[in-house]
Amino acid sequence: ELLPVARLEADLAAVYSLPRGEAIGYGGRFVTRRRETVGILPIGYADGLPRAAEGGLVRVAGRLCPLVGRISMDAAAVLLTGVPLRGVRFATVFGEEKEDLPALAAAANTIPYELLSGLGARIDRKYSYGTTNRTSHIE
Repeated sequence: ELLPVARLEADLAAVYSLPRGEAIGYGGRFVTRRRETVGILPIGYADGLPRAAEGGLVRVAGRLCPLVGRISMDAAAVLLTGVPLRGVRFATVFGEEKEDLPALAAAANTIPYELLSGLGARIDRKYSYGTTNRTSHIE
C-alpha cells in the first residue's frame, strides 16, 4: 500500500463571504453564482503552485474544495461554501490522501514529480526519518 510521500499545507489567511456576481482572480475568470465563501491561501506560483492548478482540489476540514480564479504569484483562492470553518486554520494542498498529489498534478496538466520539485524556497520544510523529526529551513 502506497502512502503519500509529502504533505503541503497552506494557512487559511482570510475568509470572505462574497455576494453573487463577484469576480475572483486576475481577469475575473471565476464569478460567484450565489453568495459564496472564499478563502485565501498565501501560496502561489512563486511557491510552486502552478497557475494551471486553477480548478484543482485542496482539502479544507477534510473536504475537497476547488481552487477558483487564477493562481497568482503569492496567493490562491479556494471555494469554501458549505465547509464548517470553526477552528480551521489551513488547507492541505496535497498529501492528506495518496490521491491528492496525482489529482492536483493532473488538474495542472503535469506530473506529481514536477509539483514536488518545483516547490519554492519560501515553503518551510519538515523532514521525517522513521520516528525522528528534523526541521529544515532555507536561508
